[in-house]
Amino acid sequence: MQTVFDPVQVVADSKRRRNRQFRMLVPVFLLLIMAGVLQAVGVLPGPIIDVDYVYWAAALLVLAGLAYTLAHWCCPACRKSLWYRLNPEYCPSCGIRLKK
Repeated sequence: MQTVFDPVQVVADSKRRRNRQFRMLVPVFLLLIMAGVLQAVGVLPGPIIDVDYVYWAAALLVLAGLAYTLAHWCCPACRKSLWYRLNPEYCPSCGIRLKK
């Protein structure tokens, strides 16, 4: 028995997932901008924290975000992985439209 998918719901779910993935980038960019500004002003490196720790934290956030994306970036209809496509219009497996 083949399951019927509501195209409107699939597009909405795909948009919600895509927005969630891009929102993960905000803390990383803020951390990198903050580190650059604090380093330019002369606050970093300081007696408590070194610049290297800030960049390591940013790298760990990037890796965690990448792992999360690879694990959860799938078609909302057929649940097949979309890891090799950043922003597909159609699912390569089931062919359902993912964007309006």
